[in-house]
Amino acid sequence: MMEPINGLQLIDAIRHGDTPVDRFVPIVMVSAYTEVKEILAARDSGVSEYLAKPISGKLVYYRLRSIIENPRPFVEADRFFGPDRRRNQLEVEDSDRRQSEYEYRAPTRKSARD
Repeated sequence: MMEPINGLQLIDAIRHGDTPVDRFVPIVMVSAYTEVKEILAARDSGVSEYLAKPISGKLVYYRLRSIIENPRPFVEADRFFGPDRRRNQLEVEDSDRRQSEYEYRAPTRKSARD
């Protein structure tokens, strides 16, 4: 509800370097829109955190603390620039798992006694 552009357009301009603001600045979006499609659109535009109204000082504190204590690396792809959307870092084996053999087994059924 901003004029002359909306919040998503502003985020897009920042992330694409079209403003004097650093592209890597953390962005916390505060919005009254709480539908999943709006939240996903904000995530896909490169927000660092999203807060749905009504908000409290405690929620703002937790989001800012998350940005400071657990910064996510930035990712640049053809159609996205922003913080990595994955919040959990997965442990990956050093070897390429596609090169190793895998034995496929049919799932086993548990009896009622198990």
